[in-house]
Amino acid sequence: MRKRPWTFVLTSLVFASIALSFPLQVAFLYGHGLQEASLVFQKLTPLNWSCMTCLAVLSAMAWNGTRWIYVGIPITMAVVVWNNFLVGYWGYDYSLATTFYSSLAFSILCLFPFLPDYAAVIQNPKLRWWMVAARKEIMIPVYITQGRGQQFQTKTRDISKTGAFIESRQESPKLGEVLDLNLKINTLQQLQLKAEVVRFHKDDNSGFGVKFQNMAPPEKRMLDKYLQSH
Repeated sequence: MRKRPWTFVLTSLVFASIALSFPLQVAFLYGHGLQEASLVFQKLTPLNWSCMTCLAVLSAMAWNGTRWIYVGIPITMAVVVWNNFLVGYWGYDYSLATTFYSSLAFSILCLFPFLPDYAAVIQNPKLRWWMVAARKEIMIPVYITQGRGQQFQTKTRDISKTGAFIESRQESPKLGEVLDLNLKINTLQQLQLKAEVVRFHKDDNSGFGVKFQNMAPPEKRMLDKYLQSH
């Protein structure tokens, strides 16, 4: 799954829309136009600002699929429900019934991240495929040096900005081992990187996946330029 799941997009956009609705409601209720934005913001209470901040943070959490959303949801719910109660009980613009149903609808929305499919992605970062750099099937000659100085030559099967899959039927480094890679990206340029072995091919043990470590800006630029040209 290369694209972000629609449930993550939907919840993120709804949370962001609710945050934006606060100044829009003030503008509508008091008849302020765009040129009176400063007056709109002056009418927002500290509790309104707290709601907007919590909702904006929650929107970002939903977009990224971070498990911190399970901390942000109860905090945001408490702030929003309390704000709605005060508006309905003390205010004149909305009735207590209206703010009650508003709080109920918001609470139902907050249940989305607890749905099994949604929660599975949040709990397991490996399922967030939309955050994984796209790989390109490019065979690049690579010279590998292991920790004890053993060296061997092979080639990549695919490569991305963050890692590569390296073909190797004879040499088998250990999981978690850090290797020194020398990738010959063209006749004049070589890219020297450190990479950690993060997985092996499950079917035929034909190679292993590595994740690049501590890439310097020049190395990142060189690799990005190479990938863009292929």
